[in-house]
Amino acid sequence: MIADNGPLASSVAKVKEYLIKQYSQVAITNDYWSYVIWHELDDETDFDKDYCKMVEDMKASDIQRMAQKILASKRCIEVTMLSEEE
Repeated sequence: MIADNGPLASSVAKVKEYLIKQYSQVAITNDYWSYVIWHELDDETDFDKDYCKMVEDMKASDIQRMAQKILASKRCIEVTMLSEEE
């Protein structure tokens, strides 16, 4: 479990690679910049500033700590799926 042992180094590297690749693809879209501008105006948060640096600086221990916080909150979601009736 990630909260107990942290993620594998290979998994962290793959996630970082994916996030940076995804960023380069979405950063050229109007939807992305609309999102960034909206947050800048609404809550003064810049989601674009130093994004790639933040991703590169992320450590397995950061992910483990976040997993521990999420699990400690004791929140849960129940999902019920029903088949489509004909």
